[in-house]
Amino acid sequence: MTDQHGLTEADLEPGFDGYDFPAVRMAGMANPRLLEAMLSHGWQLSPFYRFNDNGLAMRYGPNAYMNGRSDGIYDSPLLRAIESGQLENISILLRAGADPNGQLLRLMYDYSMPFARSIYQNVAIQDREFNVQTNVQLDRNAAVYTENMTRAEMEEGPARFWAGKAFPPLLSGAMNAPMTAIEMAARKGSIEALQTILTAGADHSFWLSSPPSPPLTLSHSALSISSPLHAAIEERNTEMLKELLSYGFNPNLLPLAATISCFSPLMTALACEPPNIEACEILSSLGDINMDLRSPIYRIHALHVATAQLSVSLLRYLSEKLPLDRAGKTALGHTLLHIACLPLEPSEINLSSSPITTSITRVRALSRQPLSKDPDSDRTSLSSQIDTVNYILSNSHCSVSEQDELGNTALHYLASYADLNEPLIALLRSSENDQSNSWNTSRNQWGYTAEDIYFDGKNNANVEMDRRVIESERRRARRGGLWRGRGRGTV
Repeated sequence: MTDQHGLTEADLEPGFDGYDFPAVRMAGMANPRLLEAMLSHGWQLSPFYRFNDNGLAMRYGPNAYMNGRSDGIYDSPLLRAIESGQLENISILLRAGADPNGQLLRLMYDYSMPFARSIYQNVAIQDREFNVQTNVQLDRNAAVYTENMTRAEMEEGPARFWAGKAFPPLLSGAMNAPMTAIEMAARKGSIEALQTILTAGADHSFWLSSPPSPPLTLSHSALSISSPLHAAIEERNTEMLKELLSYGFNPNLLPLAATISCFSPLMTALACEPPNIEACEILSSLGDINMDLRSPIYRIHALHVATAQLSVSLLRYLSEKLPLDRAGKTALGHTLLHIACLPLEPSEINLSSSPITTSITRVRALSRQPLSKDPDSDRTSLSSQIDTVNYILSNSHCSVSEQDELGNTALHYLASYADLNEPLIALLRSSENDQSNSWNTSRNQWGYTAEDIYFDGKNNANVEMDRRVIESERRRARRGGLWRGRGRGTV
């Protein structure tokens, strides 16, 4: 049944049982007249109007925020209109009073706290659930974001070499993290939507600031775990990237709301799969780009990210702009050689050995997808790993005997694989770069040498294989006994 405004009963359904809110649904449809009807009459026409419920009434308005706390989906009418490419709907929502930021400040604060380490601790945020105007003052005594890593942070795992274990997802596909309207426009590559939102006053102050430092006001841009530049790079929207830079967006931006896992735009371009070389070229040509910028806490350099791709061509490309020795060490003590030898995922680690699972807490993965323990997941290309290590040894001063903060050498990491790269282990053991014979002399903080974990892993892998064979034979025997038993019972 359709009313005089063209709205059906289905249109007016308030968003129960997992359905999107009515204003959100309508904002994504190519019918501006129905959106206007929803915003002006939807709540009065709703069968729930008689309950006088402000929470339900909000679902029919321009700021109908889906807060993600129950189902993990963060959305709003403005975000849906941008995502769907409905430019007229964007204008209708803004005229009706939609917050041009497209997201509640409180939701962004709540979401980012697990990833911000301690920089926003003890910050008082006063915000009614649907108040979209709140700004929060940062406590000047809050812990500094560049504070050194703790021993517990160094030992936590399994985790990526460049991030903490608590980890925000990549902002793509399902809206599983709060995103601002500017970020959505950048992700979708809509320059017209971007211009409309900026003209309406959407906050982007933190994304313009240089150098990146903890903000004095927790605005929407300061609380984002990403940025429009990062979004444009991840989606390979080159024209959007150029547009944002023309507006003065900082090419050296670090999204400090994700302090324990943030990358610069250049690092993000290098971490793409495949690397976004076009974005790298645009960024590296800028006069104010800092090619040696490091991430907070983990102290990751662009060369560390490039090395993790195990691509000699990428390293060669970047080393034309940055000599490999400029990378230095991360806060975990990882050199380029350590990173090249790290297992890609936990699935590559020999989990049958206690010395290995104790010693190896970091992996090489650049993807923001959940880490995998599935043995059938992607594997390291042994030849690419050998080529990358050879290139590093030939073009830097990295040492095979160098130990990281946990005492591991590159050989410790190579010895931890379930499928060992024996040629590379032999190459490093015979390298002139390992005059101290670190294979059986360099002990990590648990007292293990690379040789120790290599042989323990091999022995336990054999035991595990024997156990699986025996268990398989027992199951086969049990099945055979059951079959024979059934046969006798039917005679």
